Amino acid sequence: MKKIFKLKDKMKNLKSPKNNKIQIAFIGPGCCGKSTIIEDLMPLLNKYNFRIFDEKIVLDQNFQEYMEKMSNLSAYEMQKAIFDFRKSQITEMQHYQNSLVDRHLIDDFLYPKALYEAGVLSEEKWALWQKLMNQNTENF
Repeated sequence: MKKIFKLKDKMKNLKSPKNNKIQIAFIGPGCCGKSTIIEDLMPLLNKYNFRIFDEKIVLDQNFQEYMEKMSNLSAYEMQKAIFDFRKSQITEMQHYQNSLVDRHLIDDFLYPKALYEAGVLSEEKWALWQKLMNQNTENF
């Protein structure tokens, strides 16, 4: 909780970059507290008109359908579906003055590598994943 107060203090003194856009991204494994911190910061984020891009929006609206779909996918297909969703959020963020994303694309570089090293992704799928990342992240 102490860290949240420090983060709030830092946000109060936040200076806008030259293009006047402030973009914040949270990364980290599931259930590490990203959404909790965002919830605690919500009054401040609302005050400065931040547009929140939250992965829970998709999960809350279609949770059952989402879980059924994901449970039937291979590790590669699941990561690709998540990547495509995050990529669309990052692209949409560019249209807002201030924005915050709960889970940035950087996670899509870290976790598939861990899946590959754990033997969940084959060498073929790992090579395909790396090619996908190179093709789709040139503008980010």
